[in-house]
Amino acid sequence: MGHTMASTSLGTDDQLDLSRVEELGRPGFALAMQMLNNREDAADAVQDALYKLLNKRRLFNPQRGELRSWFLKIVRNGCLDLIRKRNRQPES
Repeated sequence: MGHTMASTSLGTDDQLDLSRVEELGRPGFALAMQMLNNREDAADAVQDALYKLLNKRRLFNPQRGELRSWFLKIVRNGCLDLIRKRNRQPES
């Protein structure tokens, strides 16, 4: 399998479907804002999640679920990591 099934959802390995990224980014940002309550942190969380999604897109299997769900799980996990990190830092 030269191109995986994810290539039909995100574009080919060489070219990304930017409309798909925007389609994923909006609900990702809404989720990150709900969890983090900070625009800058939410934007960073979505950017990190998009980077992870693009780097691991070959692992996506549409038979196991929707791309949107997979992406939102990546965003959620990134937000939880940031929240844990915040909680470990002593108050100044």
